[in-house]
Amino acid sequence: MGCSSSSDKKKPSNDSKCSHCSKGFEPGETMKTITLPGDAATGTVHLRCENDWRKKHAKKCDHCDDPMTTQIITITADWGKGKVHPECEMAYTRKKEEKHNKKKNK
Repeated sequence: MGCSSSSDKKKPSNDSKCSHCSKGFEPGETMKTITLPGDAATGTVHLRCENDWRKKHAKKCDHCDDPMTTQIITITADWGKGKVHPECEMAYTRKKEEKHNKKKNK
């Protein structure tokens, strides 16, 4: 079973830190709460900074595998489909078309 998460905006205390990277939170910064398997019994909640939460939970680019946090390009072609960063669109499309053409020419 995976972890559950919440994107609720929490007000950090002065000593609040990301449980993953140990970065301290700035006042007003968005904190994500994560409950890991087994934590429900103890009521433990882990705090994650926006960056670490996105690395774990955001949709990944089908080309570079980095989290997609802004604009997403959805590509649909005869070779399939994918979701990529705008800057990855050309490289991803070229790679997929070359692979598709090789299969087609066999």
